[in-house]
Amino acid sequence: MLTLYLLAQQHTLGALLTIKNRIFAAAALVAFHSLTIALSSGTVRSLRALPDWLYYITYVTQTRYAGAFLNQVNFQQFSGNRSAPIWNGERELSCSNSDFGRGCRYMSGKHYLHERYYQEGDRDDLNYWLNYGICFGFPVVAFLINLMVYTMPLPLLVKNKFRE
Repeated sequence: MLTLYLLAQQHTLGALLTIKNRIFAAAALVAFHSLTIALSSGTVRSLRALPDWLYYITYVTQTRYAGAFLNQVNFQQFSGNRSAPIWNGERELSCSNSDFGRGCRYMSGKHYLHERYYQEGDRDDLNYWLNYGICFGFPVVAFLINLMVYTMPLPLLVKNKFRE
């Protein structure tokens, strides 16, 4: 998604504006983005399996909304072919309702989404248009913050830090 690239670009610009050493800035950005992708996207780890405190922290990350949006687009309408046999290395297994063996983890796309995201009560992670809109909100806010940082006159302490 374009919004993920735009936010990473704004984070990079902001980090390079405030951190003098480019290597430290790059290392910090790689660590930050790797952590948010692993914890917040719902693809690597299910949001339902997160502890409550970590689940609520994901509300302030863009990858939570982008992951929910992309997973919903890809898997919501997928019905799956439960009658197709799966080869497990020794023999063919069928994926019927009565024989739910190895290789037959998800019955359908909705089953996959239900395992990954909350869809009941006050926790509805799969709101299509809200997730899509919030994905664009993150880069816009980051752009405005970078614009303020770039146009503000720097304090003398910061000027002395970056003077060579």
